Amino acid sequence: MRISSKTIDYLKDIITGDSKKTRYLSGPQLVEFFNELGWQDIYGQGFPSRWEYTKRKLFELNQLDRIEEIIEHYYSPINFIEDKEGYKYLIKELNEYLAFEDLELKVETKTVKLQPKINVGEGADSTKFKDADWGDDYTKQISINLEQLNIDPKLTEIIKYRLIEIQRGIENNCPLSVIILVGSILEAVFFDLAHKNKPLFNRAHASPKISDKVKFFGEWTLGNYIDVAKELGYIKEDQKKFSMILRDFRNYIHPSKQLTEDFHPSIDTAKQCIYVLEGSINQIIAKTEYEKEK
Repeated sequence: MRISSKTIDYLKDIITGDSKKTRYLSGPQLVEFFNELGWQDIYGQGFPSRWEYTKRKLFELNQLDRIEEIIEHYYSPINFIEDKEGYKYLIKELNEYLAFEDLELKVETKTVKLQPKINVGEGADSTKFKDADWGDDYTKQISINLEQLNIDPKLTEIIKYRLIEIQRGIENNCPLSVIILVGSILEAVFFDLAHKNKPLFNRAHASPKISDKVKFFGEWTLGNYIDVAKELGYIKEDQKKFSMILRDFRNYIHPSKQLTEDFHPSIDTAKQCIYVLEGSINQIIAKTEYEKEK
């Protein structure tokens, strides 16, 4: 069971309390909340922002087909004993989002259950969710801060054009094109990062070599960049794993691979790949800013 990126964004603001409709949760409180579902995260120095951490966890649960666990956990009636009227409103609002997923959250006396929505009678509304206009500045929509990345200006222009193409791919339901473009932007970000930190990347144990000589950066694969970035601490283990999935998806640019594995991604899968790109970039920025402050 999975939900769209729009519903994930809504849940993020509800769970963090940033929507002002629910109780504000601090970083440590959010970590404790998600750890109740089996994680063992530790809040400390270098930890991502509250909203980034929450969005990443929701994305991960969605990918693992466990999103119903967090929804049922958060919306359990016992958590809203002191605000029953507010609870009714939150359930109603959530179900307005879930209706576009053909899902609904049913409230029992002591529990809630996320389940498929059953439309009764002829003429029932079965309209699927359609994204609103993403706007011209797509970098804002996917939270990429190109200024903080401080990428080479010429490369920045290439990335901006590709972001516009991603927007058009989303609007015109072209998921494979979006996935390939997202993967290319991630590689461009790592390529620029490697050039700005050439000695570090060349000395890394994971750097690709031929006869003990490190390859030129132009010969590195996206997988090479991901491995070295993880080794050097620019991305963490969770983002490395997701980035490797994005790398595998991007490799379906080869028709023979797509034919052999019968891969036909949905537009929701493409949007999840955008979150992978966003998460990696946020971790790179956090690492870079931390190094500046040392």
